[in-house]
Amino acid sequence: GASAGYPLADPTGAFPAGLSLASNGTLSGTPSAGGTFNFTVTGSDANVQSGSRAYSLTVSAATIVVSPV
Repeated sequence: GASAGYPLADPTGAFPAGLSLASNGTLSGTPSAGGTFNFTVTGSDANVQSGSRAYSLTVSAATIVVSPV
């Protein structure tokens, strides 16, 4: 008997600095470092039912070109 509207808790584990995850699942921001980040997100409903899922996010650094050399 889950109740709709599953707000998400702050991710646990290695979450990229500069990004944020809103309670509605929106990921926003600009990461400040590249790498692979492994984290877990937990959601729960009004009936205190919860579930978790692990994610892996890879952030690739942009190539910077300076001209003239």
